[in-house]
Parts: sequence; C-alpha cells; structure tokens
Amino acid sequence: MNEGDPPPRPTWARVRFERHGEGKTAVRVEHLGWGVGERWEEARAWTERAWGNALENLAAFLWRHAAAPAAGRRLTRSAEL
Repeated sequence: MNEGDPPPRPTWARVRFERHGEGKTAVRVEHLGWGVGERWEEARAWTERAWGNALENLAAFLWRHAAAPAAGRRLTRSAEL
C-alpha cells in the first residue's frame, strides 16, 4: 500500500471534537488527499477499517476511565471518509 515508484503522495486527516449538548462530544474524522485507481481504493478501504477500529478503541478507553458514566449514555458511530 505504501510502496511504489514513485511512492504515493501522503494523505492527511482532520479531526474535530464538537460539543453536542451536556456531556456529549462528537469526534469527526475527515481523511483527505486520496488519489484514484485500484491501489488508492484498496488503501482507502483499509484506512476506513483502521479509523473505525481506532475510534472504537478510543471510545472504549474513555468509557473505562470515566469517573461515573451516566445511565443511558450511548456511543454511536458514523463514518464519512
């Protein structure tokens, strides 16, 4: 995925934290800089899965270390890559 001649140009991610009411935060990830072609589509699919895993791990970490999570709190996932 990260090999080639010439090597692929880098992509980049913009991560935003947005307040959504009392005690709620949305994390928005926008991954930019994609090229076109089969190798780029493979890289994009891999990256989409990786971001999903990373955000799920972040959510799990935050829930584990929350002092006293309120009853009824939910983590939701939406992805736009």
